[in-house]
Amino acid sequence: AARSASSVKTRQPLSRALISAPGWESLDSHLIDEVAQELNVRELLPLSQADGHLVDISIKPNFRTLGQRFGKQTPLVAEAVVALDPENVVETIRLHGSMTLEVNGLENPPVISLDDLVVTESPKDGWAVASEAGESFALDLEVTHELALAGLSRELIRSIQEARKNAGLDISDRISLQWESKDPHIIQTWESHGTEIAHEVLATEVIRSADIEGRTGIQVANDMDIVMTLEKV
Repeated sequence: AARSASSVKTRQPLSRALISAPGWESLDSHLIDEVAQELNVRELLPLSQADGHLVDISIKPNFRTLGQRFGKQTPLVAEAVVALDPENVVETIRLHGSMTLEVNGLENPPVISLDDLVVTESPKDGWAVASEAGESFALDLEVTHELALAGLSRELIRSIQEARKNAGLDISDRISLQWESKDPHIIQTWESHGTEIAHEVLATEVIRSADIEGRTGIQVANDMDIVMTLEKV
C-alpha cells in the first residue's frame, strides 16, 4: 500500500522501512530478512527509531458521534477538541483507548475515542506511510545513486527474462548477451551489477558491442537507452 501511494516501482530497491506491529521486534532475524527481501528494502527497523514524526496529523470533531453522545453539549466538546494538539490527542488515544477532556461549562469531563475524531495523516516529504489494524509501516523513499543503479539492474533483468520467455527458451538454457548504450547510468549499472545480471539471466558471456545493430540474435525490447540482443548457446 505504501509503495502504491508513493508510485515508487516495486522493483526499485529502497534503503529502509520502519515497522510498528505487535511482536515485530521479537521476530526471528531470518524472518525479518525474508520480509525485507519481499519488500525490496535493504533494512527493516522498529518505528521507534524514527528521527521525529513521519506524518503530519490533523483532527476534526466527528459531529455525528459527538452529537449522539453529548447532544446540546456537542459544540462545547467540539470546541475543546479543536483547541488540542492533534499529535498528542491521537497518540494518547491510541495508547490508552480514550482521552478525557477538560471543558468549561461541563460538570462531567467528556471522554472521547478515535471514533469521535476525523483524523487525517499526511506523510512528510520523503516518506510513504501506511497503517492498518494497529500496525504501521513507513517507507523511506530516498533513492540514492547506488539504489538507482540497483533499480536499473532489476529493469534490465526483467527485460532480458521477458525476451527469453517470448523466444521460447527453456528455463535452463544458457545465453550469450550483447549490449550497447551511451547512457552513463546504464554503463555504470553494467559495471556495478553485470555479474548479478548475468547470473540471473543465465548468460555465460556478456559482450559490449559497438556494432550490435548488425549482429544477429533475439532483440530485447525495453524502454531504456540501451540496445540488447541475446542468443542461445
